[in-house]
Amino acid sequence: GHYEFLGLEPGYYLVKELVPAGYVATSSVQVGVEVQSGEAYRVDFNNAVVSTGGEITRPPQSPGIIGDHLPRTGFDQLPLIAIAAALLMVGLATLLVGLKRNRA
Repeated sequence: GHYEFLGLEPGYYLVKELVPAGYVATSSVQVGVEVQSGEAYRVDFNNAVVSTGGEITRPPQSPGIIGDHLPRTGFDQLPLIAIAAALLMVGLATLLVGLKRNRA
């Protein structure tokens, strides 16, 4: 997951991970961070899945994650959706005008 803590006072913080059931930590489960005013830090924890045979297997990386970037959420399609909605409204208005003329 991704977590963000905003508005922290400058100082030393200890970031800890609670390893989920069925996983084993493959990195440290706690990291100390000295936070300065206005700075951002990234802390990553790595885990692996423990299979039923006791083997440790690393989960595949999520598709769409490139470096530090998360997958897109669909907002890149917003212009297309807006155009489709506008065309739908024009079509509905044209239909209503045509129905009104037929009744007259």
